[in-house]
Amino acid sequence: MNTTLTVAAVVVSVAALIVSWVYGARSAAASQRSADASETSAVHAKASAESAAKVAQVELDRDHEFYRPGDPDATFVIERNPRTGEENLFFTFVPKHSYRILGDAVQGNSRSTLSMNGMTHVAGKPVRVFVGVLRPHRDTSSVEELKLRFYPPDSVDKDMDQWTCRCGRPTNSSDAAHWTWTVPVTTPKRVPPPIIAAMQNEKDQLGYNTF
Repeated sequence: MNTTLTVAAVVVSVAALIVSWVYGARSAAASQRSADASETSAVHAKASAESAAKVAQVELDRDHEFYRPGDPDATFVIERNPRTGEENLFFTFVPKHSYRILGDAVQGNSRSTLSMNGMTHVAGKPVRVFVGVLRPHRDTSSVEELKLRFYPPDSVDKDMDQWTCRCGRPTNSSDAAHWTWTVPVTTPKRVPPPIIAAMQNEKDQLGYNTF
C-alpha cells in the first residue's frame, strides 16, 4: 500500500513538473515573441524617423538652393572720374533676393576688403563693387578675383524683405559665409569717345597708321 502511494506521489510530482515546464516554455515563447515584436517595432520606428529626417533635410536643402544668389552674371564696367580723370573699374550685379553682402579683393596671396554701396542690398537693386583704379596707372586690373560672401537679412535691417535660410549654415555676417561667389576679374574692352572713334575710322580708310 505504501509503495503504491509513493509511486502515485512520484507520478503526481512528475506530472506537475511537466505541466510547469510546459507553461514555462509557453511563457518564454510568448515573451520572446513580445520581445521580437518590440524589436521589430523599434526598427520600424527608427526607419520612419530616419526617413522623416531625410525628407526634412531635402526641404532645407531646397530652401537653401532657392535663396542661393545664383551664378554670378559678372558685369565689369569702366567709369572715368570727372574730377581726377582716372579710370575706375566696377563690378555690378542685381541680386534676386535681399542679402547682407561682404567681400574681399584677391591679388596674389593678399586680400583687401571690398568697397561697395553698403552692406545691405535690396532685391532688384544694383550692387556696385569698386574693384580698383586703372589708367593712368595700368591698363588692366591687378585684382585677380573677387570673393563675395552672402547672408540672409538680419532682423535689424530696415526696408528689406525679411527671410532666413534654416539649413544650419551661418546666418550672422560676422561668421563664415552662407553662400559664396568667386568672380574672376576681367577688364572690359574700352570704347573710344565718338570723336576719337571717327578720327580712327578716317585714318583707317586713308591707310594711316592707327594709334
